[in-house]
Amino acid sequence: MTRQHKHQTLRDIFKSLQQAIRNIQHTSATSNIISNQLEGVLGVVVLLEATIFSNLQEAHDQLHTQEREIVLYKRFIERLLAKRASEPSVTAVHVVAAAPQKALPTLRHLRKSLH
Repeated sequence: MTRQHKHQTLRDIFKSLQQAIRNIQHTSATSNIISNQLEGVLGVVVLLEATIFSNLQEAHDQLHTQEREIVLYKRFIERLLAKRASEPSVTAVHVVAAAPQKALPTLRHLRKSLH
């Protein structure tokens, strides 16, 4: 192999190494971009998860409150029916007077819808 041929071969090897280094740098930069994007996506997922959990907890709390109110209304209606059975003279005024505080807006709405 001649000296010039060896020199050309070394130049080719050097160029190949430079290209390999550029490829690695490009791959590394692309990897960093992808990594940053994934971190952003992960942040959004964590935020969504927290929001969903918060909404579920709020819905659960509201349902629990409504369940307690239903029990109160049920007891109230049972007492009212028992009173009505024993005293036929019970009127709407008696109903409102005997109602739990939370039931008053509902009773007012019912009364308005009946008139």
